[in-house]
Amino acid sequence: MSAYHFQLPAWLGVPDGDPGVDLGRLKKELTSRGVNARGWRLYLDYGDVMLEALGEPWIDADASVRCGPNAVAYLKLLAACEMDIPPPPLLVGSISRWQIPDGKLETIPPLFLRALWKACVANDYAGEDEATHAAQYIDEKVVPLACWYFASRQHKDPDSNILKSGWPALERRHRDWVIQREAHSPAPPEWPAYVRAVEWDGLRFVSLASNAALVAEGAAMSHCIDTYGDDCRSRMLRAYSVREIKSGARVATLTVEEEKPGRWKIDAIKGSHNVAVPVRVERAAWSVMRALEDAYALSGVTRADMNRTRSELGKAQANRSARVAVALQRDFEPDIVF
Repeated sequence: MSAYHFQLPAWLGVPDGDPGVDLGRLKKELTSRGVNARGWRLYLDYGDVMLEALGEPWIDADASVRCGPNAVAYLKLLAACEMDIPPPPLLVGSISRWQIPDGKLETIPPLFLRALWKACVANDYAGEDEATHAAQYIDEKVVPLACWYFASRQHKDPDSNILKSGWPALERRHRDWVIQREAHSPAPPEWPAYVRAVEWDGLRFVSLASNAALVAEGAAMSHCIDTYGDDCRSRMLRAYSVREIKSGARVATLTVEEEKPGRWKIDAIKGSHNVAVPVRVERAAWSVMRALEDAYALSGVTRADMNRTRSELGKAQANRSARVAVALQRDFEPDIVF
């Protein structure tokens, strides 16, 4: 499919030539706005579709007066990355979720975009057992890291050594920040966790012992774990966030339930948007059940906690059943007339 070059000239007010787009005048206009030969070649090779991948708020038919300057800023950013092809469209489309201050593309350090760009390509070319679906990779790893980067204002004084080291260095710094934040400000527990964390096969299972923790997990993973608060309070059901130890990225959410005293089973384990999880993650989840069962068998304190919770839940259920029985009896008592 050949590239088309109609929108950018219109946005920049470059008149049509004869018989079509006057590319010569367009090149002069872009040069006058600071777009170098590399940026021009990218636009010439890929055309308007490359710019359309940005989407709102930068490319917006209802505010086309801003499209030209935004397109120029994007071409300059790509040229500064010194890559000869455009970034993956899914990565470009995710920029609107990076929480860039003032929504200015000029704010993005070229080396930062380049690092994320190369990470996405590396994931696409990873082996079948290691690659993550491109959209999932961006949702779970790229967007959270980018939001952290701009929210922590690192773009104001970018560390060139970190950026030159690329994605691994950024990922390590982001992981350290996540660990430090959660260590200093964990959500206060609303129900006993019994086992707060388990590590197995490169994964860390972190207990979600409060409604706030469930809400945060649901928002990050785009599924309904945030509605499980009542289940955790009224049943011997516990939830865990499954995360990569190296990156801190959330990869799945696990719920487990006690089937009889001291014996636990997997209730469900789902990835982002409720997708199925890799076999590695599913197998590692058994470590949580073993940890809970070992804690019951070996720790008198944990065993007492579980027994007490089970007893309290049993009494609460009995009280609810008694109230329902009384209500039903009242509803069905016959009216006696003397």
